[in-house]
Amino acid sequence: MEAERTMVEIDARGLACPQPVLMTKKAIEDGADAVKVTVDNEPASGNVSRFLASKGFSAAVTPDGANFIVSGAKSGAAAPCACEPAAPAAAVKKAVFISHATIGGNDAELGEVLMKAFLGTLTQYDDSERPEVIALMNEGVKLAVKGTSSAETLADFAAKGGKVLVCGTCLKHFGLMDSLGAGVVSNMFEIASALLAHQTLTL
Repeated sequence: MEAERTMVEIDARGLACPQPVLMTKKAIEDGADAVKVTVDNEPASGNVSRFLASKGFSAAVTPDGANFIVSGAKSGAAAPCACEPAAPAAAVKKAVFISHATIGGNDAELGEVLMKAFLGTLTQYDDSERPEVIALMNEGVKLAVKGTSSAETLADFAAKGGKVLVCGTCLKHFGLMDSLGAGVVSNMFEIASALLAHQTLTL
């Protein structure tokens, strides 16, 4: 007789990318071998489906009015997925260098949303995958200003063992030296040394 599956239902409607995938990821890590994820847009349904396939789950998407229901069940071998990095052959020390307060082109509102989502996603990775260092320079230092949601996310990153280096020259230039809400005031030598010692992603 087939063992009863551990089913978890997830309501991810109204949540921005990548939260539906992260909620699904947590459910699987907590032992679910079947999930039912409700999202309110087609791109999210595709993201969740690809993630499930990467974890060895079968996945089916069913439209439900304005929503989409992604049903997944543990099936077997995992399929390649771009939503998570492939496991490295050996541990690689990683860093992220950020010199802007937003991501992308001329739409500042969208760029701010994307940056917050990116920083939030970094904190969700396991210790073996999460970067060791986030270095902020130029307008990127504004992400660490106290009272902002980005500073709270960076503080969470630091609480999980990450290092947040914030350019002191840049803080001084923008008049923010007394407004630091996350990380430590750093200098060009320390930041350059950290980036050279790590595999670095630049934004």
